Amino acid sequence: MRKKKILMVTWAVLLVCGVLLISYYRIGELDQHLENNMAYIQQEMETSSSELEEEWKALDTTNPEDVLLHLGMTASPSYYDYLIDFNEYLKKKPRSDHLTGTFTTQADEGALLEGFLIIQVSHSEVLGEWHNMSELGRIFLDPCRRYENDNQGFSWEEFKNSDDFGQFLGEFYNFVEDKEDISLQETYRRIEDLGKIKTANIYRKALLQSYIYLAETGYSKYQEHKKNDFMKALVDAEVVYTVYDFSQNWDTKQTAFTVREPFQRHIIHVHSSLLDTGFVFIFSTCIVVAIWIVLGEFGKRV
Repeated sequence: MRKKKILMVTWAVLLVCGVLLISYYRIGELDQHLENNMAYIQQEMETSSSELEEEWKALDTTNPEDVLLHLGMTASPSYYDYLIDFNEYLKKKPRSDHLTGTFTTQADEGALLEGFLIIQVSHSEVLGEWHNMSELGRIFLDPCRRYENDNQGFSWEEFKNSDDFGQFLGEFYNFVEDKEDISLQETYRRIEDLGKIKTANIYRKALLQSYIYLAETGYSKYQEHKKNDFMKALVDAEVVYTVYDFSQNWDTKQTAFTVREPFQRHIIHVHSSLLDTGFVFIFSTCIVVAIWIVLGEFGKRV
């Protein structure tokens, strides 16, 4: 009986130590993963920005259609900026409980995947709306052509200082702030209300936190960029709208968070806490069984 108690205590200690070790490893792995992501995205953003600068220098800015196309492409650096910012947010999240580290890091990896999808979808929506001639494309080109007709020609730099540009901005922001069933402000308020939800599910909790963070970031940047950069403001608003769309089914989200096998998409990977805990259980059990066999053989000889 005494030997059985010793074996049970040994097994419990091995389980706890195993979970601690693998959780500590997963926390370090996630931090390194986030750092690698930021370095890679930063390089992509610098390359994209450099290419856009060169294209702008060669662009015929007397052609409104060419300016429209180029402005659409300027959304890319903002997209990269959001990706870097979201990785930084996850890296700064406190992770003090190493006993549950394999579960909390998997939850954050799942939130990272969801965040990347939100930012990618919002980027696609921006491009679609900007080049849609019945929506933002028309809102931009109509005052450009009116200015062109009134002045026997078009110049982007001169257009930006004209009354026509001011009219464009007015119509542009009216569209952006009321293009969905609910206004941008109301959309943001509803996302903020998610912070009142209490859930014991660590995966969904990580999702809710990421939704609120992205919405707060997007809405804050929108207020800032609305003063001086309408394309960045468009990206910011679309992030808020897309977060709201993704958050509608937050209480049913499982996706990659409870995977039985590791999941990877582009530079994002999600490990399996089920595999981690299963490995610790099997490894600890094998060690205890081996000890039991050795002690049994030793007892027979004695």
